[in-house]
Amino acid sequence: MRVVKHITMVLLGLGIALAILVASTLMLGRSYGSTLTKPTSGALEDVASCCSNVEPYPGWIGRAGLAMSSTLGRVAAVVVYRDGHLMSFPEATSYLARHLQPLDLIAIQSDGHLSHAMLPGKFGHIAVYLGSEAELRALGLWEHPAIAAQHDLLKNSRAILEADRKGVHLATFRSLYDADSMALLRPQLTEAKRLSALKKMVSQIGTPFDFRFDAEDGTRLFCAELIAQAIPELQLPQCEAYGRFTILPDQVAYLATANEGQLSLEAYAYASEESWEKGDAASLRKSLDLAWEQPVFR
Repeated sequence: MRVVKHITMVLLGLGIALAILVASTLMLGRSYGSTLTKPTSGALEDVASCCSNVEPYPGWIGRAGLAMSSTLGRVAAVVVYRDGHLMSFPEATSYLARHLQPLDLIAIQSDGHLSHAMLPGKFGHIAVYLGSEAELRALGLWEHPAIAAQHDLLKNSRAILEADRKGVHLATFRSLYDADSMALLRPQLTEAKRLSALKKMVSQIGTPFDFRFDAEDGTRLFCAELIAQAIPELQLPQCEAYGRFTILPDQVAYLATANEGQLSLEAYAYASEESWEKGDAASLRKSLDLAWEQPVFR
């Protein structure tokens, strides 16, 4: 009985915390300020206009959320209240799959997942495409110990690498289909630097997830931080939010719409309940801008 009571109290506490976050956003409907503090190139000035409202909650709620980030993050990650719209359109995911090349960054919008919907902006996650078995063999990575251990999972599949609540781990491209939109972003690197980046990322398999999304804590990694560490040439911008520096997936995607720098947009698909569409850099940029004009829990 004591165990049941303890579990009930924990769940009640989490429910209250989440209710506060929802209520504060819906009732206040405003940003509490933040500044892009580490721009490194002209293209990043545009990023600031896209992603300037990175503190949608009052400071005390944001800081409390960070203090409980591991627990809240684990709970939010398993709360799904609808399937992603792309799942209803196999032709959309096939279109994206045809454009994939190793080291492509996959920006993912999944508003049916609480872990994404409670964040500001459009994209809540970025994964990295590693390749098919043939592509991994050609790169000399198929027999890498971390990949060899997952041969059963990856055979006849397309491997991706991601940092989420499970830590840095391998998965399949198919596992990302539960989404409303995806954008494929391609780093513009030489083959040597591309292979070096892939090796760096694979070497991070098993690293714990950073529930605080702290870009300056290299002992744990979140999705965009994994990319920033492995591909420093991208010079991904950091912004300060609730007392720590972080990297937003939308900042990464916005760079690919700027037609300059080290990232290009290779494919973009988005869906509603009724249909799906292909998009270009202009439509992605517009979608990013609109997402930052909306409240959290859109």
